[in-house]
Amino acid sequence: MAFTSPVGVWVKLTIIFHRPKLQCLREFGLCFNINFGTEKEDPVIGEGGCPISMQLDKGQLQLRVTHSALKNYESGNTLQYFQEKSSITLEDDTELPESLSRELGASIPIVIKAGNYPVQFQDDAYIITFQFQ
Repeated sequence: MAFTSPVGVWVKLTIIFHRPKLQCLREFGLCFNINFGTEKEDPVIGEGGCPISMQLDKGQLQLRVTHSALKNYESGNTLQYFQEKSSITLEDDTELPESLSRELGASIPIVIKAGNYPVQFQDDAYIITFQFQ
């Protein structure tokens, strides 16, 4: 099933780049905070989180995080998973909060499956593309 969000809508939220199965405290993964909005400006980095934006379009979910946000997040320790990499690996399935899935325009919950996902560096940001069926 393909999802499409309203044209031009980017949802911004705060993320903790640690594994959900490890209480979002260590190792690389995706833990989403519930704070998000649709403004164009980058949100202020929340305590323990990193600002990102996401867009859902034609069966693809794109997560965008700026290089400067990663440099500031946890003293730059997470940058190693993105810088000069062509993909990231997620060990855990991660379900987006229901309110975020709705805000992106999905009628059912969005689940990012464990696996390898491509990363591109463009306009000083890392973009991860997740495919959905």
